[in-house]
Amino acid sequence: MKESSLIALVKLRQELFEKELKSKEPLLSSRDQEILDLKKFSQSLQEKLKSNEDIFTKNLTAMRHEIESRDAEILKLNKKKHSQSVSLQKCQSELEKLQNLLSESRAHQESLQKLHEQELSDLRLKHDQEIYILKKMKKT
Repeated sequence: MKESSLIALVKLRQELFEKELKSKEPLLSSRDQEILDLKKFSQSLQEKLKSNEDIFTKNLTAMRHEIESRDAEILKLNKKKHSQSVSLQKCQSELEKLQNLLSESRAHQESLQKLHEQELSDLRLKHDQEIYILKKMKKT
């Protein structure tokens, strides 16, 4: 007996469906593998990102600490510089006072020197006059 064409068509469709499933299985498994690989890659990237974020956070904290310590050092150096500047200004004003005193002292010394020379000259003249008078008296 010959199969009916309807039964033959159903069998043909079943065979076709089975072949289609078999042909899709490797495709599905390779896609599942790709998805799994991508998930692993994504997880690896997330771990690297987390690691990089941790390193960045540590570096940022270290840099903030370094900046704070340098700021403190700069503040300390600025205070030292200011105190040295004030000290320098005091020394400069003291130097000016001493230079003025020195120039006054030199002027006074010069005037005393002139006075001394004048008095010495007067004494010599007086001495010479007395000697002259004594010689005159002796002759007479």
